[in-house]
Amino acid sequence: MIAFALRRFAGFAVTLLVAALVIFVLLDLLPGDPAQFILGLRHQKRFAS
Repeated sequence: MIAFALRRFAGFAVTLLVAALVIFVLLDLLPGDPAQFILGLRHQKRFAS
């Protein structure tokens, strides 16, 4: 039972790591500021200096 739980936890950790890596790479490939992309265009003029 402990071996099963450890395998499940290891699988979960790998899945979480891969998902975080994919999200990081996709956000890194986006042109411009990732925060601006996430907020959208309607918030662009609000925080412009």
